[in-house]
Amino acid sequence: MRQADIYKFYSRRDPSSVYTGASSSIVPFREYLRLAAQIPGYLPDWWNAEKQKECEDFGESNENWSSLKRKASKEEIIKHYGDEEMPMQMRMFAEKIYGTPPAPGANSSSMIRMLSMREEGELPEGAHISRLSLS
Repeated sequence: MRQADIYKFYSRRDPSSVYTGASSSIVPFREYLRLAAQIPGYLPDWWNAEKQKECEDFGESNENWSSLKRKASKEEIIKHYGDEEMPMQMRMFAEKIYGTPPAPGANSSSMIRMLSMREEGELPEGAHISRLSLS
């Protein structure tokens, strides 16, 4: 989904992704995992080279929404997880990894604080979070 956002908002494509006609996005996916592994505590404690290989193999071998051989859609992700906020959470996760937002001028810091407060039951009385789709 990050590749789709970068193409949509910046008109840039990774030269080795399905967005440029490559048969798979394994190369940018490996870079994503490499960057994620550099952030302390961002991947599970059990994450290692063997688990990464399993993850890559799964992405290369399936044909569903998580296949590295096709473009992921926001709708498929919502359907799979049953959660309309999952694409936003995935975008925030990737923002932390890449150090840049998926769209110009976007910044997830305040949304992360609000979601954390909601999870902890700490939102002020009467406060609520709503979504606006720009797709």
